[in-house]
Amino acid sequence: SGSALTLERKCVSFSTGGVTEFGSKIDGVAGTGGEVCKPMDDYYRGRRTSCPANDLMYVVDEGRVDIMTTADCTLEVGFVPIQMIGFGTIDQAIDKDVVIGTAMEAAADTAVTTAVCVFVDAGLKQIGTSV
Repeated sequence: SGSALTLERKCVSFSTGGVTEFGSKIDGVAGTGGEVCKPMDDYYRGRRTSCPANDLMYVVDEGRVDIMTTADCTLEVGFVPIQMIGFGTIDQAIDKDVVIGTAMEAAADTAVTTAVCVFVDAGLKQIGTSV
């Protein structure tokens, strides 16, 4: 990352400043819903709170990870495709959204942000990849 980054259960987006940066240089916590993104590795939870500027950190390319939902999410059932909805948080995907994985469980409380186990799909997918 080009600047210090708080390590939390959220998704990050990638820099589009050059062809070598996309997918390798983190731009920060993903802000706009539907961005191509990857979740931060939740291994950091309880171990580190931040990543210094211009340092290395891990994201989950494929596999299980806990990601925070949006405060008013509609993720009331598990095993549905999910997308990053804004500010690095997730919600259930709808047709033509950038799907980053599958929710392995429902959100415990859809009125507040909740950590949900997600199986992240491999690779960086573009719009229109929902199932």
